[in-house]
Amino acid sequence: MHTSDMSLRERNRVDTWTAIHNAAAELALEHGWTATTVDKIAAQAGVSKRTFFNYFPSKEDAILGAQDPTLPDADLAAFYASEEDLIHRTVTLTMAVMRASYPYDQNRPRRRELIKKVPELSSRMKHLAAAVEQVVEPVVRAELERIAEDSQTQFNQSTEDAAQALTLYATTIIRFAFSKNPTTLSETGTDSISSAITTFREVIQTSTWLS
Repeated sequence: MHTSDMSLRERNRVDTWTAIHNAAAELALEHGWTATTVDKIAAQAGVSKRTFFNYFPSKEDAILGAQDPTLPDADLAAFYASEEDLIHRTVTLTMAVMRASYPYDQNRPRRRELIKKVPELSSRMKHLAAAVEQVVEPVVRAELERIAEDSQTQFNQSTEDAAQALTLYATTIIRFAFSKNPTTLSETGTDSISSAITTFREVIQTSTWLS
């Protein structure tokens, strides 16, 4: 959503969120993890400690500009409406949930720098990745159950195991795409994702042929 489309209240909320995130990121880059405290972040952002916690549950999230993953309604509707196969749809849905974890994100290069310079952030990054999978997996499982019912087909494995495998597979494709193109998580990164999906399909086909 562009700021021009927002109400005054929403713009103020975004401005406050951005001020806290910028203060946290700048302090972490300049002074390191231990010296970056919630008190210092709030002071630099010009907000109270109470306001800080209204926007971020921890300094990790403030530094990263992150929030717990959510499933946007529009992306869920697109998942069901898409005519792509389930692998492609799962990758696309996972990407949407990942993007929702970093709202109003204008500083991806800075985040990459933060992750390199502040290793303490890695545990939160892993937690966020696991949380994304927990959001996506039930949707995939329900879709597998629907497909099985509609086609009157029984899977060789449980739909729970199949959904977990497919969700992890989607995450792996995204990680591969990101390793090739760090802008993959942006809204313009769809070509990188499509290319990564194609690469994985070709590798699997080749592996089957060589076995």
